[in-house]
Formats: sequence, C-alpha cells, structure tokens
Amino acid sequence: MSGAPAGDHGKLMKEYLTGARPPPADFEQVMGYKPYAIQTKHGQRMQDPHGYASAPGRIGPDKEFDPAAKTHDYGYDLLRYYDKKGTPLGDDARKAADALFRKDLFDYANDQKGLGDRLKFRAWAQIYATAVELNSRVQGYGPP
Repeated sequence: MSGAPAGDHGKLMKEYLTGARPPPADFEQVMGYKPYAIQTKHGQRMQDPHGYASAPGRIGPDKEFDPAAKTHDYGYDLLRYYDKKGTPLGDDARKAADALFRKDLFDYANDQKGLGDRLKFRAWAQIYATAVELNSRVQGYGPP
C-alpha cells in the first residue's frame, strides 16, 4: 500500500494536475480511469475523461470551462484516491486544486478577443471559482 508522499501536499497536487508527476501507479485500478494530458496555452493539464463542469442547471459557460473542470475533477479524485488508501492529503492539496481551477477559468476569460467576452467570462469565472471554494470550505478541505 503506497501512502501519500510526505511534504507539501499543495505542491504535490499542482505537480499531478500539470503532469509534472505521473498519477500514482495504482490510480487507474483504484479510481477506474486513466487521466490523460492536454496542452493549453498556459501549460499542460491532466484530465479526468469523465469530468465536466457541473454547474447547477448547466447555467453559464459550462462547455467553455470543461477543460478546467476536467483537471479539477482529477484533482478531487486524487483526494478521494489518497483517502481510500488511508493516507488523506492535507488541506493544502484541495486548496491547490481549487486555486489552479480559478487560474484556468480566468486564463480562459482573459484569452478572449473582445472586451465584452472577456468581461462576461470573468464574471462567470468568479462565480464558478467562488462556488467551488465555498464548497471546499464547507467540506473542511477534505476529500469531497
């Protein structure tokens, strides 16, 4: 049984989500899928192929924010994975996953050509990121 690596779990999470660190050896067996890499304008991201932007009622730019959501979902699955292994990651791991989600949403918004689109997507990015962060706070930054 492999435990969570010692040290900075926020840094560990970011390494997993950016592909700097490969998934744990038995991640696919334990969680039922193999994460895959995509290249974005802002760097590589690892993705949960089953992930999606789960906005209530599918409001907002859920399709546009899908890549960020798939990376974020992989991060949450890493939290669940380590919890299942009996070695949960520290609070800073979930905070790092949420912070990268926020960054990716705002990168998408700021990459838009027109001012109107940039402002619209920034507003939605703020709504999505804040909802995720508040939920993490409510859940005590542990596994969802």
